[in-house]
Formats: sequence, C-alpha cells, structure tokens
Amino acid sequence: MGTGPLPTTITGSNTVSYWLPPNLGGFYGMAMVGTGENDSTLANRHDGNFAGARFGFASGAFDVAAAVTRSKFNATATVGNYTHANIGGSWDAGFAKFFALYNKVTVKLAAGTVRKNTAEIGAHIPAFEVGRIRISYAYLDDRSDESLRNANGMPRTATTRGSSASATSTTSPSAPRSTAPTHG
Repeated sequence: MGTGPLPTTITGSNTVSYWLPPNLGGFYGMAMVGTGENDSTLANRHDGNFAGARFGFASGAFDVAAAVTRSKFNATATVGNYTHANIGGSWDAGFAKFFALYNKVTVKLAAGTVRKNTAEIGAHIPAFEVGRIRISYAYLDDRSDESLRNANGMPRTATTRGSSASATSTTSPSAPRSTAPTHG
C-alpha cells in the first residue's frame, strides 16, 4: 500500500502531528491531520485532506500497535476516498521475533469500491552475527465490487521465504503507520 495513485500515500501537505511523550509506561502513539492545497471554491476543495492516528503498547518482548488513516479525494477511475486501518503485534522469543499483521484498505472509486483485506504472519530469525532470515505468509482477501476484483476474481495468497520485506505496513510515509512493531 505505500505507493500508488493517491498523492498522500507519498507525502502530505500542510500537516500537523502530535506524538505522545515517551514515558507513558509502554504506551505510545501519534495523530496527524493535513489539508490539501485546492482552491476552496472548487468541487475538489477537500482533495488531499487526511487524518490518521497510531497507538500502541510495548512491554518487554511484546509490542502491539493499531492505526487508521483516511484521505479524501473526489472519485475518479483511479483515485477516491482512501481508508487504511491495521493492527500488528510482535513477540521476541529470543531465538526469533514472531509477528502478525492485519490490514484493511478501502478506496471509493467512480466505478465502485475497492476493498482489500490482508493478513500476514511471520518470523525474523537471527542468522549468524550480522543477519536474519525473514519468513512470512500473507493472504489477500479481495472484497472489491465485482468489476474491480483481482483478475481471476479469487483471493490471492502469497508466501515469502527469506525475503527482505519487513513486517511493516505503511499507510503513508508522512502519515501514521502501524507495524508488526520492532521496538528494541
């Protein structure tokens, strides 16, 4: 999700964010809002406006976070109101760090609504002194309107072994993100 035709998946203009202080007994979070730069008299005056938040809790080997963000756009064939919500968690067992992540993405286009739900589980296993082996299994459940579904109309399933992909799901580099947390 961090790339694509939606401008706020790359960057956001006119943003304000608030980060919770670091001494809250393991609780952490942030919230962000931003506005587009459109003329207030135009029909698309709200395009680019977004808001989001991420909150989590980390204690010892455990970490869990949840986030949601929404960007507004007048619906066209390729862009529309965009919502991304996710929750992720990790547990560092010492010999490996295990994680799980669930994402829900909705984009309201002129032709209908795209709805993609993904789930991922995996582990990072230390390898030698300088590396790690990353393994994960991800599942995509495409609940989009029929005309906007995957090419074969079926959910996609993917398995990754030894990949360099991390367990992070980014709603936007400039907006709140949730992750299979990796503190420590």
